[in-house]
Amino acid sequence: MSLSVLNATVQDYQTACCQEEEKWKKKRELQPNI
Repeated sequence: MSLSVLNATVQDYQTACCQEEEKWKKKRELQPNI
């Protein structure tokens, strides 16, 4: 695996991670009792 491919994969993973975190934050705002 080339470094550039690995780098792109890591960036994709981090982006997906951030999006999931945003979803969770929004859910918590809608349901603060959880």
